[in-house]
Amino acid sequence: MFKFNLRNKLIIFSMCLLIPLTLFAYYLIRENANYTQNQIINSTTGVAEIVQSNVDIFLNDTKNLLLMLAQNPAIRNLNQRETMSTFIEVMPLEPSILNLYAAHEDGKVFASSIWRGEDSLDISNRDEFRAALTSGQPSLSKRIISRATGQMAISVMVPIVNNQGKSIGVIGADISVKDLQNSFNDADKKRLTSIAITDDNGVVLVHSDYRYVCEETNLSGLVPFTLALEGKSGTVKYSDPNGNPMWAAYLPTKSFPGTVLVLLTETAIQPPVRATTIRWFAVLIIVIIFVIYLSVFFARRTTKPIQELVSATKEIISRGNSRRKVAITSRDELGELASAFNTMSEGLADHIEKLAAANIQIAKNEQELRWLLSHLVKAQEEERSRIAADIHDGVTQMIVGALFEATAALNLMERDPETSANNLRNSMDLLSKTVTEMRRVIFNLRPPVLEDLGLVPALKWQSSMNQSIYDIPINLFVRGETVKMASIIEVIIYRIVQEGIRNSIKHSGASNIDVDITFNEQTLNISIKDNGCGFDTLHPPENSEGGFGLIAMKERAASIGAQLTIDSQIGSGTSILLEISLKNSKGGPLTNE
Repeated sequence: MFKFNLRNKLIIFSMCLLIPLTLFAYYLIRENANYTQNQIINSTTGVAEIVQSNVDIFLNDTKNLLLMLAQNPAIRNLNQRETMSTFIEVMPLEPSILNLYAAHEDGKVFASSIWRGEDSLDISNRDEFRAALTSGQPSLSKRIISRATGQMAISVMVPIVNNQGKSIGVIGADISVKDLQNSFNDADKKRLTSIAITDDNGVVLVHSDYRYVCEETNLSGLVPFTLALEGKSGTVKYSDPNGNPMWAAYLPTKSFPGTVLVLLTETAIQPPVRATTIRWFAVLIIVIIFVIYLSVFFARRTTKPIQELVSATKEIISRGNSRRKVAITSRDELGELASAFNTMSEGLADHIEKLAAANIQIAKNEQELRWLLSHLVKAQEEERSRIAADIHDGVTQMIVGALFEATAALNLMERDPETSANNLRNSMDLLSKTVTEMRRVIFNLRPPVLEDLGLVPALKWQSSMNQSIYDIPINLFVRGETVKMASIIEVIIYRIVQEGIRNSIKHSGASNIDVDITFNEQTLNISIKDNGCGFDTLHPPENSEGGFGLIAMKERAASIGAQLTIDSQIGSGTSILLEISLKNSKGGPLTNE
């Protein structure tokens, strides 16, 4: 006979809840499928805006570079040799530029970064040349074939203006179409869209599928192209020439007359929508099975474990054994409660043990901090003494010498003018040396080159100074594209490298030091290697000046989230590797955008 007890009540109640839950889940599946389709369509607008922004930034950077070069005195004087020298220096800074060139107002090119002696290049028939020369404003070409490299390119030209404001020539750059295409490749990772940039005639300048560029595809007949050319932006559904339904986001370009089109086929939307629907149906089936199983299981296991849990809890409280565990007889909420109770008791005992260990560690850390503080004070006093000695031995004596020379000149001014003039010249020489000495002292405290030019020039200056002072070869290598970081980060890195070189010079007896600086996409790696005596890393010289320097380097590295690794063996030299993540750099506090 069916008993209407608590267990059966729970089962019936769960089944009643399952029916509206299933209907509601079906409604959510339908809504989620529609939402997914709308999201895919609307996302094309975001992609179009990203592409438009990337292209404008890409072209405006080149325009700004050319405008800056056009102010160069050598280029404004139309000096061929100095202009070509300037081009050679600038080209490595912009890998996307295939060629830099400058031409007279008659269109004759007089300097090019890729020069062919027998090639008398004439650009007088180029529309963008005439536009830049007559309007005095930057001008952008249609797609061309770069005469310098044979690659597809877009040419940017700006006028060269003399002191009277007259355009006397142009300076131009051929920009790689492929590099321009790469500027928005990240926007097309899902491959659900086709991204195109066209000129005002509809000719594809750049396309996510490069074959459309090679075939010079024309999109002037498309509805979104017409709307974008009118200065409008948005999304539109239309039919392609074959009658297939399409979606498109469209925007006009800003840096030149043209359009940005993001095209999406109707059939491309269906797979993600279908995948979303299947995924939600699978979740629904799993939920139904789980609810049925849980209702039966919970109804059978609810009443019995309650008393067992209460009894076991009283036993633990009465005996005071914090590591005593409660038997887990179910996997429902009561089982979770028993598991949580066991975890709590076990964690309490662990925390007591960890607290005792932490107290020991705190005492040890306090001792280390006192030691570190004493050495820090000692280092500060030594630095102050060194600065005082530099000023006393160098600057003060030079000033006193200059004073003596000036006094002697004053006494001899009437009797012996020639000797007096020599004394004055000696005094001026001593004062000049005094200025140089003071600059050296200031440079050692805070090199201005670090603030003015950045980390890499400062490290080069530091290596050069140490090499000249201590007569030890210091070889510095820089690899990758330099990244500008926050000022405080560069100061800390500079001090770490300074301390590493100083330790190698003063404590290792090295005859050669290599400093390798490598900029990767995500990290900056700096390696300092010497061929000195080395030391045992398992028992570092913690109580020596060198040991204090290693601790200071580690503390500085930890302060910016960097990883400092020291590898050394007695008799085999020392290698120090500093690894700094630039991920924060491109987005966080490590870099200056």
